[in-house]
Amino acid sequence: MNPPFEYHDFFTTPPLDQTIRKFWLLDNGANSQPVLNQHVLPNGCFNIACVKGQGALIRTRMGEMPMPAEYYFCGQATQSVDVLIRPFTQVLMIQLYPWSFSAFTNQPLTDTTDTVMPLSTILPQLASLLNKHQAQKAPGNHWPKAVMSVVESGWPSWLGTAPHPRLQQACQYLMQRKGGGSVQELAQLINCSTRLLEKLFKHYLGLSPKRFSTILRVRAVVDAIRSKPAHQPLAQVAADHGFYDEAHFSHTDLSG
Repeated sequence: MNPPFEYHDFFTTPPLDQTIRKFWLLDNGANSQPVLNQHVLPNGCFNIACVKGQGALIRTRMGEMPMPAEYYFCGQATQSVDVLIRPFTQVLMIQLYPWSFSAFTNQPLTDTTDTVMPLSTILPQLASLLNKHQAQKAPGNHWPKAVMSVVESGWPSWLGTAPHPRLQQACQYLMQRKGGGSVQELAQLINCSTRLLEKLFKHYLGLSPKRFSTILRVRAVVDAIRSKPAHQPLAQVAADHGFYDEAHFSHTDLSG
């Protein structure tokens, strides 16, 4: 009998929790069979994927992409992703807050939406740090903690600056309101023009504020549906999160 596939969350503490929300592990490391249909929904965060073993395969509306053992940068997702975890494979994800990259690089992320690429193309310092410590060579049962230890020890000193204050404030406001509010209201709140707000989001997230808000609203509805009482209509859940009705929610396009 094969050991079961396991999922684990590891939430961060100060000072990492200012930029890293959590580590999450898809662990099929002891299983000789692949694990199919692991669905990952957008939530407005970036991810860094650390893959060890035979690799994984992701499927989106844009097609399939193999992910052999390597470190990857995952841009903002606007659609659900289906993940196949191959036998004897572990995938450790480092989930970053949407404002985090403004502390690491001024490189525009405009064209990274719904893309996965080698980490070295976006954050060569982190890729070098992980490779330097050869965390990939740790035994399977110790590898996730080895990677987390490397990140935890090197992360604070590696940060270039504090995150962009207006961008962080804007993202936190929208996340607290689960995507509610208008771009105009948000610009007034953080004392900047709507044009500057659009520029900040496009540069550091690759998304417009409106699109980011829609992702948060859709995710909030999905989470609410999972926990809603059986007697509560879906239309009411959708309306509670700013959609006109169930049809409006069902036809919302996150990619446009």
